[in-house]
Amino acid sequence: MQAFGLNGMLQDPLVMVFAVAAIAILVGGFLLTGGKGNQQARMRARMQALAAGSIGALDLEAVNEQATELLRKQPVSNKSLLQNKLAQAGGAKVVPLMILTGICSATLVVGIATFAISPPWFFNLVIGGGGFLVGAVTMLRRRVANRQRAFLNGFPDAIDLIVRAVRAGIPVNETLSLVAAEAAPPVCDEFRAIVEDIAIGVDLQDACINATRRIGVPDFNFFVVSLMLQRETGGHLAETLDNLSTVVRRRKEMRLKIKALTSEGRISAKILSGMPVLTIAAIAAMQPDYMLPLIEDPTGRLMVTGASLSIAFGVFLTYRMTRISV
Repeated sequence: MQAFGLNGMLQDPLVMVFAVAAIAILVGGFLLTGGKGNQQARMRARMQALAAGSIGALDLEAVNEQATELLRKQPVSNKSLLQNKLAQAGGAKVVPLMILTGICSATLVVGIATFAISPPWFFNLVIGGGGFLVGAVTMLRRRVANRQRAFLNGFPDAIDLIVRAVRAGIPVNETLSLVAAEAAPPVCDEFRAIVEDIAIGVDLQDACINATRRIGVPDFNFFVVSLMLQRETGGHLAETLDNLSTVVRRRKEMRLKIKALTSEGRISAKILSGMPVLTIAAIAAMQPDYMLPLIEDPTGRLMVTGASLSIAFGVFLTYRMTRISV
């Protein structure tokens, strides 16, 4: 392997071509995936369209504005952002998995860099640390998304349980205890945390506000705002929650439809990412000498690394384009 020389690599036309191509792919991916503001605007438009018609009694746009205003005014817990994210992921039990994922990611990044350009130890240390952070954060975000998805799947049934209890004349605090005892995880875990906060003297409103930070799901924010408004102004809580349950179920159906409609793109990404691996394996099995320059020659190793990273980024971009939030 050749020694790592930054000036020599910058003067290599092949390296410059790969660098320009990588920058172009990153910029194109950012432009295609769109910004956060556009995504939120599309989400509000879909929610408003979903709330029209038979469930028009619940104006989600107005409720969303009320949720933003009320939650901004309320006191928040003294937990840090990392603590809230860990709570959203299921607690401290996810930390060992984050560390293991970070170590595997750092090992993979350092191995790829060593294979491609044989950098010095301090460069491996920097990219290894970056790979560790990326791997740990990615695992944390994945666990948060999975837990929020599981919460949304069981949340409509919990709302229906509260609606039946309220119509039967049971107080709201008792209905929360009923959900904590009867609902499926992780819904029961979150409602149990609310009930425990109330049991130690925390006001229902503050306990629900802390839960919104801990759960991080807009549907639960609408539920909390409904409880707040019912306590402040009165009204038919059962009817409002019944409409909210219908909206949450409609959004769940829409997510399943979107998943089915975008399945072709995900399958195509898997097939396209697997074809180069199978092709290389077949050539290596039939003609081993034909693949040796890609392993023994420094330029060949750089080409293999660049091609692999391009394929990986293409798969990521395909998944990102087929992921639509509802």
